[in-house]
Amino acid sequence: MYSFKGRLWIQSPASQPFGYFTRYSLPYKLDEQHILLVNGLTGAIDVVSAEEHRLLLENPAGYGERYPAEAFVLAQRGYLFADAAQESRVRAELIELIKAGLPQRDAVFMLCPTDYCPMGCSYCFAKGRPAKAERRVMSDGDIDAAFKVIEQLQSRFDRRVGSVVLYGGEPFQDFTAPAPARIFERARHGGMKIAAFSNGSAISSFRQLFIEYSRDIYVISVTLDGVGPKHDAFRVLDGSFDRAVESIDTLIQLRVPVQIKMNLNKRNIAEIPGMVDFYRRKGWWHAEGVFFELSPIQYQGLAECRDTVTNIELALDFLEMLRQQPELTRFTFLPLVDNKYHLIDSLGIHSFPTEQVPLHSAVPRIHNCPSYSQHMFVFGADGRFYLCNEEVGVNQACFGSLAHGGGLDIERMAQHFMRDMTTLGGCDECPYALFCGGGCGHHAEAPDKHFCGTLAADFRQIVDRYRDFLLARCQIA
Repeated sequence: MYSFKGRLWIQSPASQPFGYFTRYSLPYKLDEQHILLVNGLTGAIDVVSAEEHRLLLENPAGYGERYPAEAFVLAQRGYLFADAAQESRVRAELIELIKAGLPQRDAVFMLCPTDYCPMGCSYCFAKGRPAKAERRVMSDGDIDAAFKVIEQLQSRFDRRVGSVVLYGGEPFQDFTAPAPARIFERARHGGMKIAAFSNGSAISSFRQLFIEYSRDIYVISVTLDGVGPKHDAFRVLDGSFDRAVESIDTLIQLRVPVQIKMNLNKRNIAEIPGMVDFYRRKGWWHAEGVFFELSPIQYQGLAECRDTVTNIELALDFLEMLRQQPELTRFTFLPLVDNKYHLIDSLGIHSFPTEQVPLHSAVPRIHNCPSYSQHMFVFGADGRFYLCNEEVGVNQACFGSLAHGGGLDIERMAQHFMRDMTTLGGCDECPYALFCGGGCGHHAEAPDKHFCGTLAADFRQIVDRYRDFLLARCQIA
């Protein structure tokens, strides 16, 4: 057998005799003689012979007698147990460790100064809603009420002082100007760092605000999806590329950290080298405080008919680019990989710094995203409160109102937070459960249903793409 050296989520007791083979094993055939095993309970990844795998499935005790040294290693790595009850105890211990770590992660409070956005991006997850939205703006009263609720939420859910993220719609527009100013002021008063997502259409009009709060801002994310016409082709607003470039230049000049985010699909992934050439010409590529990210256009594995492919296809295509051009490591591309990063990292395909893995990508996981782990709280320009940034404006997704002392629907929130892989039917026996976390509730048929997305196919695609590499790595090609 061959063991990859990825991080184990938890180590199992090597109790003998071994009478039970884990139900969390994910087998992948490398060739006629070798099977790759991914352990969905401990994160272990190993290669065994086809004969060993057959014996493990049919007669775990017999495997222990025939291969005692290998059996001891496989037991420590979470494949062999005395019985199913012992495996259940290890699983329960892991889930408790995950739960214990959740309060240590900062909460994110998203405020939408307006629902309106003039860009009309063809790939927007909200489709046509932002372009059709009214040009209403969060009032000072709405913002003050939101920060009162933030204090309550931090206390109720025992969360550390987190960050405030301006979202939307587009937060930085001429008619929204008072709202970002008020949000920045309240965030500073509360000791909270500030971030924002922007299309870059009017940031230059907010120079004075960014000068005043430059030390409170940890990043402003501006989207560039290609150079010139390639970027504009996704949008209806005239001159959107030139506006975004001007905004990025402004932020760099003001020494505000800026993240240049490229939303990828199959129409623009080939533009990455051209983007890098453009970044060089602008002096951005090695500029201090400038970061680069590749993100998927579709969300949570949903590939609608909008020129998309699955996230992992884009990620693997980018990895091939990376092999040819190592300098592309300047790009963060974890959003493309999401919960598959552990597999890619452990197999030695690419190394991801664990400390940079965000909460929505972390494994093992019992929640699919921060919406269900009490880490994402969203305040809409409509004066209502949500728990998912994709559902702002959706009536059935509203969990309270800021107006007239409406308050939060705590009972419904409690029901929402109960949704994880330990409470959903079908997840308990699924070997992918701790990679998946129960799927996206936003895309599930009902709150108590799971949404599996493309995770199983993604794992298969990774193994298929790198089969020869893995065989050579194990020196068994």
